[in-house]
Amino acid sequence: MLLKELIRFAGIEPERLQIRYVSAAEGKKFAQVVTEMTEEIRKVGPLKISEPMIKALLEREEIWQPLPGSE
Repeated sequence: MLLKELIRFAGIEPERLQIRYVSAAEGKKFAQVVTEMTEEIRKVGPLKISEPMIKALLEREEIWQPLPGSE
């Protein structure tokens, strides 16, 4: 998945990204998914990206440019 590769490039563990579909009518399933995801993130541990790295990523102007054809 492209998004996982992008966060890996940013120094963030790809296990931190999970995309799940849960209908608004599935409250029980939603609670289960949130619980599972929380447990998995706790296993990964604290975010290991440094503050200078976060600042550098946020300051890179090319990250915030519109994609070609999306204007």
